[in-house]
Amino acid sequence: MKGSPEVIKVLNELLSHELTAVSQYIVHSEICENWGYEKLGGVIKKRAIEEMKHAEKLIARIIFLEGRPTVSELGKMRIQAEVPKMFAIDHVLEEEAIKGYNEAIVICGEAKDFATREIME
Repeated sequence: MKGSPEVIKVLNELLSHELTAVSQYIVHSEICENWGYEKLGGVIKKRAIEEMKHAEKLIARIIFLEGRPTVSELGKMRIQAEVPKMFAIDHVLEEEAIKGYNEAIVICGEAKDFATREIME
């Protein structure tokens, strides 16, 4: 099914964001484990895996819409060297994702792609 170019574009933007989150979380996880905070590192790694699943769903939808997933473009990673700062910047990353998904919902609605809009919701 040929998808709207605008919808495919916004899905690729979300994909970039999710892949950035995966990378940032993995680095934070490894930093925590290196400091001896294995349990905390494991929790952060689980969040990275959750983000990978989000990226996987976006890739599947882009392919379904006959688009090409762009996996080579990442946003700026904001690696922190203190746990509270890691949590704060990861929280900012999640807030940015919420904003992006809300924008995608509007774009999908305007394109009358209600199935993709439902996935975004």
